[in-house]
Amino acid sequence: MRKKWIITLSVLILSTLLTPLNAADHKPDFADPYVPQIKSLSLSYEQKKVNNQYIVETSFDLTVRDHRNPLSVFEISFQGPKTSSTAPCQEWMGGTTLTYGGNIWAKQGDFKVPTGLISRNQVGDWYEEKHQFKISNNTAWPPVNLNFSPCIGEVKGFYIQMKDLAGHGVKISDIELPYVQSANQGNFNDLPLDPEQQKCSLNSNSTLMPCTHNIQWSNLKMTFSGTQDKSASQIQVVDYQTLNISLQSQITALTSDKTSLQSQITTLNSEKSGLQTQITTLGADIIALQNQVTTLTSDKSTLSGQITKLTSEKLALQGQLSASNTEKATLSGQVSTLTTANSALTSNAADLTGKLSAANKKIASICKAKPKPKGC
Repeated sequence: MRKKWIITLSVLILSTLLTPLNAADHKPDFADPYVPQIKSLSLSYEQKKVNNQYIVETSFDLTVRDHRNPLSVFEISFQGPKTSSTAPCQEWMGGTTLTYGGNIWAKQGDFKVPTGLISRNQVGDWYEEKHQFKISNNTAWPPVNLNFSPCIGEVKGFYIQMKDLAGHGVKISDIELPYVQSANQGNFNDLPLDPEQQKCSLNSNSTLMPCTHNIQWSNLKMTFSGTQDKSASQIQVVDYQTLNISLQSQITALTSDKTSLQSQITTLNSEKSGLQTQITTLGADIIALQNQVTTLTSDKSTLSGQITKLTSEKLALQGQLSASNTEKATLSGQVSTLTTANSALTSNAADLTGKLSAANKKIASICKAKPKPKGC
């Protein structure tokens, strides 16, 4: 019995999770000024032939951000290739609109919460809603010719408008059109925009107007080839708030990196300045050393010349010395011989002097006689 209750309870919980929220739970707040904002939007589509009619069924996953009033109506307009009389096809003329929810032109108080609302969760003072719904081209306005397959080429989304439960609405377009000029001012009723709604442009050709969304219109499209009957296009809308937080995070990280890099640059500039000073000093040292090398090379050359000259003079003097020594030896021999001869002559001179003295004495003795001899 207990197992049966557990199974029954599980089925009830699962059934509750898969069942759209009860529209009666929501009441409009006509005083709330804020309009719905798209946070994410994706679509997939399937082309099929039913009862000889060419049906295109488009499935949407839509997440919106709203304040007090849930989303009530979502419309998206497409434009694609034109048909011709020679090759007729299902033309999605400019403004072919698919609608989710009730009549967007309903009176205030007549709007309802559509059955495609899957969840509505509070985030701060706002709510995030998830919607899943399908729209067939047999409900498009103006009606398309279902007797032919879609014209080959791209059918591009270019215009979205939404209203909430209180009938407050917003228009978003990819191109400037006279009849959507009021959309570029923010919303149907000229209600004030909250700060988050003023952070980007409603129109890709205008950067001065406030907006609630940043849509990648180039990706919001369906492509028909005549043979391909299924396709999908995902993530056509940039969640501006998430993107902004991501960008802020990136900016913070990049600012930190910039600060770090600037610090490194300052350090490197300081090191560069120091290296430049060293280079300047080394340059001066190199010039001084080069001058010394030049001077020493010149001195070396001069000294080499002097050494060569002195070596030559040395050899000459050594030759002269050798000759002088030979001459000295010869002269020494001559001196010795002359000394011996001189000694002999001196002896002879002394002997002769003695003999002369004796002779003179003898002569003197003779000359004393009278009469003096002749010759005295």
